Amino acid sequence: MGVLDDGIERVLALQLQYAWANTVEMQERRTVINELITPGFERLIEDRADRSSLKVAGSSGAGNSAKVPWVRVFNPLQSPSPTQGWYVVLLFSADGRSASLSLNQGVTRLSATEIAQNVAYAERLLAAHPATQSEPADAVDSIDLADPGLGRKYESGHILGFVYKVGQVPSESVISEHLNWLLDRLSVLPLIETQAGDLNSSPTVDDADLDAVSRAIYWSPEEVTSIFEGLIDESPQIILNGPPGTGKTFVAQHLAAYLLGTPSEVANNPYIEIVQFHPSYGYEDFVEGLRPAPAAGGGLEFKTEPGVLARMVDDMAEDGQARVLIIDEMNRANVPKVFGELMYLLEYRDQDIRLMYRERFSLPRNLYIVGTMNTADRSAKNLDIALRRRFDFFELLPRVDILRKYYDEPNHENELGEELFSGFEALNSALSSRLDRHYTVGHSYLMKSVINGGELRRIWDRQIFPLIEDYFYDRPVISEEFSIQTFWPSA
Repeated sequence: MGVLDDGIERVLALQLQYAWANTVEMQERRTVINELITPGFERLIEDRADRSSLKVAGSSGAGNSAKVPWVRVFNPLQSPSPTQGWYVVLLFSADGRSASLSLNQGVTRLSATEIAQNVAYAERLLAAHPATQSEPADAVDSIDLADPGLGRKYESGHILGFVYKVGQVPSESVISEHLNWLLDRLSVLPLIETQAGDLNSSPTVDDADLDAVSRAIYWSPEEVTSIFEGLIDESPQIILNGPPGTGKTFVAQHLAAYLLGTPSEVANNPYIEIVQFHPSYGYEDFVEGLRPAPAAGGGLEFKTEPGVLARMVDDMAEDGQARVLIIDEMNRANVPKVFGELMYLLEYRDQDIRLMYRERFSLPRNLYIVGTMNTADRSAKNLDIALRRRFDFFELLPRVDILRKYYDEPNHENELGEELFSGFEALNSALSSRLDRHYTVGHSYLMKSVINGGELRRIWDRQIFPLIEDYFYDRPVISEEFSIQTFWPSA
């Protein structure tokens, strides 16, 4: 068995141990995809005449592990992002029974009708091209990914390809033949400027939007896409969790604007609602409750008033517009008490139930919920079991690459040079070794228009060191071991 076919078999075996979290098995799956299968596909296309125009990329998911990991081969002029255009992709079924090498398309933001139109369009182009009409006997016109979410859309987006059953993955030479046969057909399909869901206009996804949000939050397009896919699956609610200062609320706002197709309208967007949970926040604030109001004949009467979520649902019934609810500091409230019956509706968006003051109520599928949680807050530990089945969790950790990208911009000045970055990494390494990754310091603490020794000392004295003291509130001797000179000697 060769490296490539062995890697595919290994991923199929690991699919049987799928977990949303970054388990040992999911870490291995990511390693196999990134270090064996992706380079393997690059090797298979080395001798193609159009090699310079092709790229290879793989994904096992960002944040939560993806149910259907993939490796795709694409021409950026046909597919600037995984959510857009035509490409050849190796898709692993969620149940580990097969891997499908498929001529497919970016299905994430397309409707079922648009996907079907694109398939019919591609089939007509291929049928009309004299060099692409022959078909191997083992080619298939349908695939099964055993996933009711995004996998089902990829099944619909399949044009033609090959299925490799577990235990029967062919040799690298056969996979090479299949891949190159599909790439020859990919070359017949149009560039992104002329491709469309309606066969004539531009596709639903605008990669300029993806580029805009990627630049704004200093993430890669693949990372944005992965979280976006978590929002448009069967449970359109996610939680961004991580230590303080990792930009969770900032990222949530930009993702919300991108989701609505308005990446430039982050602040004061009428279709984005932000609410911050706190210990006294209740069901009546979130869903609905009785509120005192002046009575017509004097005195007071109690009237039913919708909370923030019920009001958003009512507004959506009026105008039909999608909306995003951002719940900041979600773990600060008693979430089961705040959500009440809606905990059920989060999982079953296609059903309705009776509320305390309404006969029937349901949550529209295009009401998206993005929560943020501070994992350094001790109350966060009690939420996982109650919410895990209903929310996809994406972990945002301190990232020196984001800090570097920030100071690469001409309007941001880093007078400390490389010492800023090395000190940041050393500080978080020390905190992780003493505690764990949840008790670290986020990059946003150090993101200033100009940072120098004096500014860094102010940040340390007023923000970072008080946070460290809180981390070691029961062990003050340890917090005293942390000093700014340890990490930034010139500050």
